[in-house]
Amino acid sequence: MNRPATLPAGSQVDGLVINRLLRQTAESAVYEVTDPAIDARFALKEYLPEGLALRDDDGHVSPRPGDEGAFEAGLARFRREARLAAGIEHPALARVIRLFDANGTSCQLMPLYGGEPLLEALGSAPAAGLARTVTLSLMDAVAALHELDLVHRDIKPGNVLVDDDGRVTLMDHGGLVETDADARRGTPGYAAPEQYDAARSVGAQADIYGLAAALYHALTGEPPVPADVRQAAKDAGQADPLLPARERLPASRYGGLGDAIDHGLRLDPANRPESVAQWRRAYESLDWRLDAGRAETAEDTTEKREWLSTALFATLGLVLVAIAVFLLGGDPERLPEPSVDSGRQAPEAGPTGSGNERAASPEERAQWQAALDADTLLGYRRFLEAWPDSIFREQARLQINVLDERAWQELSEENTRGAYSRYLEQFPGGLHEADALRAIERIDEAEARAERERLARQAADQAAWDQARTAGTVAAMDEYIRTWPAGDQVETARALRRQLLDQANESTAWDAALKLDTTESYQAYIDAFPDGEHVADALAAIDGFDLRPGRSFRDCDTCPEMIVIPAGAFQQGSDAADAPTREQPAHAVRIARDFAAGMYEVTMAQWDACVDAGGCEAAPSDNGWGREERPVIMVSWNDAQQYAHWLSQLTGETYRLPTESEWEYMARARESGDFPFGDPAQVCSFGNIAGMETEFRWRHQACADSTALGTLPVGQLRPNDYGLFDVIGNVAEWTADCMNLSYIDAPADGRAWTRGICSSRMARGGSWVTGTRDIRYSARFDLKAGDRNDFTGFRVVRELRD
Repeated sequence: MNRPATLPAGSQVDGLVINRLLRQTAESAVYEVTDPAIDARFALKEYLPEGLALRDDDGHVSPRPGDEGAFEAGLARFRREARLAAGIEHPALARVIRLFDANGTSCQLMPLYGGEPLLEALGSAPAAGLARTVTLSLMDAVAALHELDLVHRDIKPGNVLVDDDGRVTLMDHGGLVETDADARRGTPGYAAPEQYDAARSVGAQADIYGLAAALYHALTGEPPVPADVRQAAKDAGQADPLLPARERLPASRYGGLGDAIDHGLRLDPANRPESVAQWRRAYESLDWRLDAGRAETAEDTTEKREWLSTALFATLGLVLVAIAVFLLGGDPERLPEPSVDSGRQAPEAGPTGSGNERAASPEERAQWQAALDADTLLGYRRFLEAWPDSIFREQARLQINVLDERAWQELSEENTRGAYSRYLEQFPGGLHEADALRAIERIDEAEARAERERLARQAADQAAWDQARTAGTVAAMDEYIRTWPAGDQVETARALRRQLLDQANESTAWDAALKLDTTESYQAYIDAFPDGEHVADALAAIDGFDLRPGRSFRDCDTCPEMIVIPAGAFQQGSDAADAPTREQPAHAVRIARDFAAGMYEVTMAQWDACVDAGGCEAAPSDNGWGREERPVIMVSWNDAQQYAHWLSQLTGETYRLPTESEWEYMARARESGDFPFGDPAQVCSFGNIAGMETEFRWRHQACADSTALGTLPVGQLRPNDYGLFDVIGNVAEWTADCMNLSYIDAPADGRAWTRGICSSRMARGGSWVTGTRDIRYSARFDLKAGDRNDFTGFRVVRELRD
């Protein structure tokens, strides 16, 4: 496959400077970037699929001819990955800070994570402690992902970073889906068997297989045999070609890690752990003797001396009992078994007699010796399950108590709720169950007390600020700052204190009000100088901030003229018998907040200003009709998004495309029929359409307009009752919504419909080339988001601040 060129060092993307390329995969390129505004480094992941994308000399990315559909599908998945990763908060899971479009593609801004890839970090024959730390950290990361009802589906060594302290970061969440999804992804060698079979669902246990496969490769130095090859061998009745991890990772060095990896690599998901949490508990129960391979410590020596003393005492007791039995004429072979483990060897048991003891069978003795050799909680529990009446049962219980005590010492040192909960899970009814429950209760009480104290401090802080703000004096601000030096409003208090001091002089106060240019600053001037020479100007400025419905304004000289549209409710769509399916069913929509809309469609002159400033890339043709005040044409939905983004950056306000609901609401301007004033003959006074002046067979035959086959300069015809021009005709207008073929399950609160076929977007209002059917208020049609033509433009809306 041909890989498109990556961005060179020194180039810029949305104000970020490219430092170097970190890596390039089949779907994306990852760069180290610097944000000059804060002098901080980040990672930038750019959607750049090999074989599907081209990059021109200006850095713009576009789909290869014929691959537009595959490119857009991958882009949608890339954006979906970003939205999911942005909601992840876990120290071991990579997250996305921001998603934005640039150069014709999408980019994810992420923290710059340190460390080496998993294979390099562990290397050959890694330290047992590091292997255990990395394993548990990765288990915690994947468990956190599953708690969010997400599945990674592509865990592999290349997607794991490990720093010098053993902290891990799980990268590349491109395969994230809900756990009930059934899509195929993954990398051969690490993908679970079910990921090769379209008839099987892919759930959380696929991640268990992937993590086990990644650990197998990192610790043995060889990638595991791919699951489909293993499954084919099994189906053919052949031996599994994968050498078990437990045979490659000696227990003397790695404890139960090999067994845990083999458990996760089972081909049948039903035979793998039910969850990562269960997998971790099983591994930990196998792994208390992870330190078996280290040098003997003084503590070990003391323990062995204690066992030796106990064993010697038990042996002496046996001798005394034997002498007594002999002297009394008893049978010396009917001696009780010793009750302690002397030297970790199973004691010899006498033959079965008529007393309370019996002889141990060879199988019982062998399993007891195996339990002693393993010296794990699981081993002793399984022995007691298999031999509940064993002569070694008391010794097994004693060994369990030893492990119980050891676990308690380790977990109580951690002194966290999670540690105590793990103890209770591993040792139900254990020696320290009551201690663990009390510790958890103590921690919960401390956390609850801390939260109550935080809320109380917050309430007191707010009350003090309310009092200071009501007083509105320098002394009140000083008291708040002194009492609450770290309060939530301390910076606001300092700013207001400076403002109050400035009011001592009217000229200084007026200059400060002009500089702050807020309702509060002008009101403060009026309060301080009710008879001042600038009171009229201050009142006018305050009135200018009141963007009430019907008020028009412009945020800059080259910005569109906007008008405020009031909040309200209406019936969107049509239930008429002849209405197309895509307009049905009619449904109630409520627009809860006022918003501002462009009085006119965005013009050629306004677009050219964006191009001149570097905010817009496309330089559309005007078809020879003229530029200036004619609506911009030959712009795609993506181009319109660039313009709105540039306008937002220029003004500091939020500009965007209208949603479908907002568009129909402001176009109708309280009309409930299909046409202005319910009269088809009125349309030509409102819109430049394909009327009787054209020869089109679909023309609107109720009226004729003054222009055939072309656009008019904006604002030449009558506005609707909201003061908007050309909502019908001239050019069709892009909206923010994805394509949906009906209104079933459509949003009822005015939001954009972001589900559906998002490679296409909805356009509204008809154009100079459309007739009766497509100039009705409820008419809607879709275009590919990348399409450019001479009958589609757009107008913008602006969100209003509270």
